[in-house]
Parts: sequence; C-alpha cells; structure tokens
Amino acid sequence: MKRIIRTLLCAGAAAVMFTACEEELPHNQKVQFDTPAKLNLNVDVNGDVELMAPKTKAYTITVQAKEIADDNLTFTIKVNPDKVQEYNTANGTDYEIVPAEAYSISTNTLYLPRYNRQSSTSTLTLKADGMPDDGKTRLLPITIEKIEGNAETVLEANDSTFYVKFARVTIAGIKFKEGDGTESKPYIIRESQDMLALANSLKSGATTHFKMEADVDMADLSEWAPVNAVAPYDKAVSFDGNGHKITNFHSNAANMPSFFGVLKGSVRNLTFERARIENGTSNDGAGVLAGQAINATITDVTAEVDMSVDGSDGTGTKVGGLVGSADGCIIKNVNMKTYVTATTTKGPNFVGGMVGMCEGAVSTIENCHNEGDITGYFFVGGLVGVVVPENSKMSGCSAKGVITAGARYIGGLIGYANKGFEITDSHAEGSVNVVNPYCGGFMGASQGQMTAKRCWAAVDVTNTAQTQNAGFIGNPGVKSGNALVNDDSKYGNSLFEDCYATGNITVGNRMAGGFIGFIEGVSGVTVRRCYASGDVIAKGTLGPIGGLIGGAVQGSGSNFKTDIKFTLEKSIAWNKKIDNTSEKESNGYSSGGIIGAVCPTSTTTDNLRRSDMDFIATRTPVAAYNVSKFELTDQENSTPGSPLPCPVVNVCPYHGKAAAAGATCSQAAKTLGWPEDVWDLSGEMPKLK
Repeated sequence: MKRIIRTLLCAGAAAVMFTACEEELPHNQKVQFDTPAKLNLNVDVNGDVELMAPKTKAYTITVQAKEIADDNLTFTIKVNPDKVQEYNTANGTDYEIVPAEAYSISTNTLYLPRYNRQSSTSTLTLKADGMPDDGKTRLLPITIEKIEGNAETVLEANDSTFYVKFARVTIAGIKFKEGDGTESKPYIIRESQDMLALANSLKSGATTHFKMEADVDMADLSEWAPVNAVAPYDKAVSFDGNGHKITNFHSNAANMPSFFGVLKGSVRNLTFERARIENGTSNDGAGVLAGQAINATITDVTAEVDMSVDGSDGTGTKVGGLVGSADGCIIKNVNMKTYVTATTTKGPNFVGGMVGMCEGAVSTIENCHNEGDITGYFFVGGLVGVVVPENSKMSGCSAKGVITAGARYIGGLIGYANKGFEITDSHAEGSVNVVNPYCGGFMGASQGQMTAKRCWAAVDVTNTAQTQNAGFIGNPGVKSGNALVNDDSKYGNSLFEDCYATGNITVGNRMAGGFIGFIEGVSGVTVRRCYASGDVIAKGTLGPIGGLIGGAVQGSGSNFKTDIKFTLEKSIAWNKKIDNTSEKESNGYSSGGIIGAVCPTSTTTDNLRRSDMDFIATRTPVAAYNVSKFELTDQENSTPGSPLPCPVVNVCPYHGKAAAAGATCSQAAKTLGWPEDVWDLSGEMPKLK
C-alpha cells in the first residue's frame, strides 16, 4: 500500500501527538510514517524482588514506543515458561519458573493509541506466600504474544520479553548490601528490606553501627517484631538516622512492642511519621523506639505516635511515646506528637507522652516536648508518667494536650517524681481530667525535696471526686502511708521559685489551690515569687481552698500539728474567683484568698491578692468550730515568733494584702521587686523570659 508522509509541526509540543494536531487535519485524515514503530515491553521492577511472606507487591506493565506508530495497536501479553530455558541457555543459569500461585496479571491486553509513546497498563502482583520457602530466586518471563493493528512495527527479541527475578526470603536470609557494621563503615539503610537485615546484624555483647541514607516506608513490614527483645538484651546499637524518616512503622508485639525492644547504645537524627504501637497486657514497656532504654543516649529525634493500650488494673504498664521506661539514659532534643488511647475503662499505669517511667539509674532529660492527648490510670503525665530515681533532673521541657486518668498522681507534664527532683524552664498546657487525688496542671505530686524554677502551667484541672488538686502541683511532699510523720529530711524542703499557673481548678472535694493543692505536714517548703490566676471552684466541699495554696497543715483536733514551718514570699493570688460554698456541717478547714489553711508557725512575707477577687467561702458550722463564713481581710507578715491569728484549730486562713485597686498583676509584681531579667512585666500578666 502506498504511504503518504507528512510532517507536522505543533507549536509548544515536544512530540508529535495525535491529540495535539488533530484539529489541523481534515476530518478523518491520518498521518502515516515510512519508518516502523519500535517497541519494547517494560515492567517497573528495579533489580531482583525479595519479599517476606505474607507480603505482596505490585508493579506496572506497559509497552513503550521508542518510535511512535501511525495506527492503533493492541498487544496480548502472557507468562511464557519456554523463555526460562532460553534465558538459562543464554546466560549459563539454572532458574526455575515462578509458580502460578505466586503472581497475578490484572489484564493480558494492552492498548497503544496511534502517535502515543506508552500503552495502557496492566498490574503484575507478586505474592511471597505462593513461593517455595527455600530462598531460591526464580524467573518470571513476561512476553508479548501477539500484536494487532495496521502499523508497521519492529520488536527485537530482547524487547519482547521482560524477565522478573523473584525470591521469597526470611529475616534470617536478608543481609545488608553496604557496610560492615563498624563505626567507620556502618551498615547502610536505604529501604525496608534493610530494616530486616538490621535484626540479623546485631551482635551479642557488642555495638553495631547503622546509618540511614534514605527515607524508609515500613508499611510493608507491619506487625514489626522488636530486634532486641530476648534476654540477656546485650545487643547494642549506634543508629544514625542522618536526618531521614521512618514512615508507617507498626508494632503490636506481645512483649515490648517497639522498634528495638531493649535499646542499649544510641539513636540520633531520626524522625518517625505515622507510627503505631499497640500494647496488650505486657508490663515490660512500649514505645516507638523501645519498651526499655538502658544506659542509652537518644538525641534529636522527632516522632508522631498513636498508641493503643489494652491493659488495665496494673497490666500494660510503662507506656511512653518514645520509650516505655528509661534507666540511666540521656534524652535530649526530642519532639513528640503522642496520642495514647486506653481501650479499657481503667487503662495502664506509668504512662507518658515521651517516657512512661524513669527507673533504675538517674536519667537526664533536656529540651524534650510532647503534644498529644494521653489516657491512663496511675502515674500519668503529658511528658513523663513517673520519675523514680532520686535526685533526677529535667530542663527545657514541655507538654500540651488533654490528660485523662482514673487514679492518682496525674500531671500535665509529670505524674509523680521521687525526692530530690529538680526541674527548670519547663511548662505544660491543656487540661487534666481525673477522679482521684494528687493531680496538678504541671505535676501530680512529688515525694519532697524538689526544686522547680522558671516553670509554668496553663492547664485546667477538673476532679469530680477527690482531694489535693492544683494548677501547678497537687502535693509537693507525699508521705508513705497516712501516718502523721513530720520527716522533713525525706518529704520536706522543697522550693518553688519564679513559677506560675493560670488554669482553672474545679473540684468535687477539698484541698485545692490555684498553685499548690496541699502541703501535708512537712516543713521547709518555700514558695517564692510565684502566682496563680485561675478560678478555684470547690462547691459543696469542706476546704481548705486557697487562691495560691489549698493548705499547709497536718491533722485535726488533738492530732493537729503546730510546728509546720512553711514559707511564702512575694507571691500573688490573682484569681478572679474563689468559691468554696458548702451547706454541709463542717469541723474541717478554712478557706483563704491566698492560703486556705496554714500552720501558725509559717512565714508569710509581702504576698498580694487581686483587689477585686470574688471570694465566697461559707459552710454550716458545728458547735466546736463556730465559723460559718470566711471573708477577705488584709493581714500583716508573719513568722514563727509572730504567728498568724488562728482562732480555732484548722481555721487559719491567709489572705495577704490586696494589691492596689486597678493595678495589673505585672504592676503588683513590680511593687514586690520581681527580677526583670527573669520576668517580662511589660504586659498585664507576668511572663517568664
């Protein structure tokens, strides 16, 4: 048939395309070429395919036109077993064919419109489950069986068949392609298969080095088994994320669901995105990096983690977004977005947005942050659930989110810390919702001898049932048991300096304050240059309720102690409202503008309250405690030698003095001489610099 050749130039087009030039041709006129179309079959496989059962992986099959055709073409493709022997003969190999149950092809027909360079597509799906479990690589030859259409074509033999090499592998069979695990030549991680090789490369009693050279999506490695979760847990790592990301990590292992299981060594410069951790009833810990971190260094890590916990009544414990527990660790520059959801009513114990429990040796935590909602039972914090080692330190940390818990020791940043805890330059934001005692916007409680400097909380605290709740800390000196033990060497001598709380406190029981809930029978606690500004609402309760501190006393009646030494200096109660209205008969505590009830041997120096504070504190008195209403009144400074007047045991409110009418809180702070290298007093409310 005679051919007519016409050259068309289409403005702005890089190739001759029918759709681009059709309007320039007479109706039904077709462009013909005097050279045949050059074609090849292509599958977007890059190298050999290795999959673990039960994984599958999909690839795209197309026909490519190196030289375009002047007519529509239709191709029939198929798997041709005869090509395996041809390949083996030509290459000196002995491959077997991939079994039929190990693959599927979505369609055997491909369509290539005239003037186009790529055909329609078919999907090749490889299935590891269908492969023999012998580690052998097998061959899958996909070939063009038939071409239909009027265009002339050229199809070389090596262009008509695409060979896919496919093997089913086990973790034990996967090895690294680069590196030897030493410090100078770390194993190189570029893809998810390299993560499997990591598990095979750890060495007992030694440190193995790894470095990421690309982001890795672990979606095809769901239900990850931690790599160091079998005693004696002696396989250490040096893992350098090198600024890369691990996405779609998921572990629901029965023991220590996490990446490492037990982490020893170091992890740095790493990001997790869209990680999921599911913990059942295991008490060994759960977190995206590790269930337990022991003598580990973790720096410059960012993680987004959703955690689901089934445990309750003491099971499923030590749950942290980063690590379940930390023992003698250094954790610095960590940014978390952790959401912990308990699937049972009571939920797990020792829960934190970053660390569930600090235990064993002292851990150092600096510049670490979490944003996310946390649910648990006992010892729950926005960043750390509980700090057990004495004399632990934390600085430059924060947490933001909703904390919900069913038991005691709950805090916006930390649930509970043992004695000697020191924290500086840290804060919490959000809300705390609880039904048991020892809860605070910043910390639930400590055992004593703690120090907090330049810290703040903007956390609303709601407790419908129990005592000792506050905007900053519920109780700074919780004692063992309920005995009236005045052991200041263990439980007292805490310092709160240059701190504040702005959250509202709403409780269904007594002992609540805008800053501290209750200081229970211990001496040596000092609060200096601190303020609270949230409302304190405790309707129907029996006190003590205070703008700054609920109470600083111990006992009642014949057990009432008169030698508790507490110090409050240059602090401010800037609460708009304090409401402790009760119709109950009460022989309990008083309520005050600054402190609800304080031991007369305390020292109070130059403390101010808001001049227009709405203060309501009424109750139905009994004969022995004939006080039905407490009213604000200015009081002078007090010392043990010049004590506050306490007309009745437990009825010793402290109101301080009213600030100047119309003054802002910052202006009040200036009159008290607050240091402006620490405080920004330029606005209405003081802020830490």
